[in-house]
Amino acid sequence: MSPYIAHRRLDFAQTDLAGVAHFTEYFRILESVEHQFLRENGLSVVMDLDNVKVSWPRVSCGFDFFLPLRFEEDFEVHLSIERVGEKSVTYRGEFRRGDGLLARGRCTAVCCSLSEGGLEGIPIPEVYRDLLCRYQWESSAD
Repeated sequence: MSPYIAHRRLDFAQTDLAGVAHFTEYFRILESVEHQFLRENGLSVVMDLDNVKVSWPRVSCGFDFFLPLRFEEDFEVHLSIERVGEKSVTYRGEFRRGDGLLARGRCTAVCCSLSEGGLEGIPIPEVYRDLLCRYQWESSAD
């Protein structure tokens, strides 16, 4: 399956003193693209399903950086699913400008029920699983 692709432009507020994307922005942008991906497919990172409020807290995130991204540059985020487990999903995000790979990140989230008592891991509901599996990354090479 081809990745989900989101087009973005780097804003001034997302840069550091050198005029390049601050490393924390990659995490925020990847999360924003995840939300966009889910919304465009009729889902959300927080929603009620069968009287259960479902949420997706992060348990692991990381990035590797290859080329700088500068103020007002256009770029793409290629979002794919690296792994779908019983209760967790690992997203893979590649930040690209033209043919150049700017950064690659991974973020794992656990499907949880959200209640006054807190969070509890639950099996991924089928409506999410069906979507996530459609975008599962097919290659094992980095």
